[in-house]
Amino acid sequence: MKHEESENLTKEELFEQIKGKCKSRAKKEFYIGLFWLLLIIVLLVWKAITKYPYEVKDSIFLIENAVIACLVGWLVLYSYRYKKMFERLDTPDQLLYWYDKRMRKGRIFTIVFFIVFYAAIILREYIGENLNSDSLIRLLVLLAVLVILVPILVSGGVVLGRDMKTIEQLRQLIDKE
Repeated sequence: MKHEESENLTKEELFEQIKGKCKSRAKKEFYIGLFWLLLIIVLLVWKAITKYPYEVKDSIFLIENAVIACLVGWLVLYSYRYKKMFERLDTPDQLLYWYDKRMRKGRIFTIVFFIVFYAAIILREYIGENLNSDSLIRLLVLLAVLVILVPILVSGGVVLGRDMKTIEQLRQLIDKE
């Protein structure tokens, strides 16, 4: 929709339009998360069946993916709850509150995901048969990326343009009231 067309809408119409976009995005996130959750569960079951008896690296892989499956499951449940909550929203204030809350939960998920992911990689490298200079360099690069990434995510993370546009539109609606 063009900028001029959105200015011709009433406050209620613009609010419903923003609400519809948020709801469709939540629905999309729910189904994508559900797909990834099923994929991780299938991978876990396959690995558990084919690798028995387990080596230490296999155990680390299984634990890592079980934790990631729990995280993705939590995100799927939160997306479902967020999607269902739209029927009760009546004001831009409420939508902005839940939108900010969803973004905060997404940052928490991302931080925990990367910490689990990197911890598992580091454990697999250290448990490897021969720790050489190449694996040490990989570990240092991964640690540097993690040290750079966590403060960015904690301080507000990378906000996509569409998220900023939605937040700005909601704030303008709140200011008009």
